[in-house]
Amino acid sequence: MVESPARSDKDTTRKVPPEALLEAIEKVLPTFRGNPGNLQAVYRACIEGGHLRRDQVAHNTFRRHVKKFELLKDAGGLLEGPARKARLAFAKAHANGMWQGDTLHGPYLTIEGKAMKTYLICFIDDASRVIPHGEFYLADSTPRLIDCFQTALFKRGVPRSIYVDNGHRLGRGHLPPVRAGHPRHEALDRFGLDLRRQRFLTPSPYNKELFYLEESRKVRADNTFNLKGR
Repeated sequence: MVESPARSDKDTTRKVPPEALLEAIEKVLPTFRGNPGNLQAVYRACIEGGHLRRDQVAHNTFRRHVKKFELLKDAGGLLEGPARKARLAFAKAHANGMWQGDTLHGPYLTIEGKAMKTYLICFIDDASRVIPHGEFYLADSTPRLIDCFQTALFKRGVPRSIYVDNGHRLGRGHLPPVRAGHPRHEALDRFGLDLRRQRFLTPSPYNKELFYLEESRKVRADNTFNLKGR
């Protein structure tokens, strides 16, 4: 007996993506006074309001995905049980609420006959666990941090806040763990749900100026100053 291969879309809504479920829920929440009593009432309101159809998503599927993607977490603590406990471990409710940055020791590379130590500088989104950017560098320094952060901004938008050890300098702790038992595609789903909340840098030739470093120097009587020994 030949077993059929596992479906690539297992555990996802085939007819209604999570983004559509979230949009439908947000449309019906104002019709409730306070918090809805249960998910069945929310589902029924979505159906009766014409925002969803029963042939698109069944009640059990709706309930499962609302809890899986935490679609009601901004509606006043509606989630119950393990789903609610799982989200309490994270400080931010939405993607790009906060990025955490850290440095990990990397392998040694032989460059021009010399062994050079590498460092992995990486940012991770607090809510979705998506990694906006990570890159290996030959030094753990502020210019490398800025380079990594700049790339992350252009790839994933602007976070509301960032957190790194010791202020501007990255520490050498461990990055926050990815949620156990959750594949990386679920993190992307969580990030996708919040996509319309994201703010991206407007393309501009002056964007590089956002990442310039500043140095304070005293100008001497002959109108010169010293910068890095020059």
